[in-house]
Amino acid sequence: MKHLYITLFSLLFSLSSFAQRSYLQYKILFDSSRNICYVKDTATGFQFDIPSYFGHASPYFSHRFECGFVRVKAGDMYALMDLNGRILLSPSHFILMNRTDSLVSAYVCGLGGWVIMDFNGDTMSYGRAHQNNYIPYLKDSINPAAVVNDDRRKVLWGYLNKKGKWVIEPQYQQAEEFKNGVALVVIEDKWYEIDTSGKVLRKVKK
Repeated sequence: MKHLYITLFSLLFSLSSFAQRSYLQYKILFDSSRNICYVKDTATGFQFDIPSYFGHASPYFSHRFECGFVRVKAGDMYALMDLNGRILLSPSHFILMNRTDSLVSAYVCGLGGWVIMDFNGDTMSYGRAHQNNYIPYLKDSINPAAVVNDDRRKVLWGYLNKKGKWVIEPQYQQAEEFKNGVALVVIEDKWYEIDTSGKVLRKVKK
């Protein structure tokens, strides 16, 4: 058992060391002549500016590297950039990194909604939020998620998989979690059971 603990510790340490080494060539610096922070790749010389949100540059130490991204301080929020200088997320109240599924979830203030993207920076899904700071919680293979429709008058529910992709498009007035392959949803003010493909199984009383 002792050897197992040592092996696991060594593995975790090596992964942590690898994560740290992967950023060693990058530095977050401050250019006082321009009053702006920037990222520099010391191996290639490539560099890019970090945007100054809300009229001033945040201190260079308030920005950080995370999961292959640059988490940029923007007032009391954060934006997200990749290591090529591309802005992936404008200032957001929440940016959550799911290392297990390689996903980023965020509530983006300018959109008034949520975004889910993968660690390549590709958007998996997004939607206007029905309440402030709402982000879908992707804990199961299929998960309820809410969006506000285009005229902002209706909240519609659908289902996302663990990769953040719609498997059942938003169409229900309410939607509950799946249990044993069946979920309860509301269609035209009535409750129904559906399966994981979205097929209506039967009308139910609730």
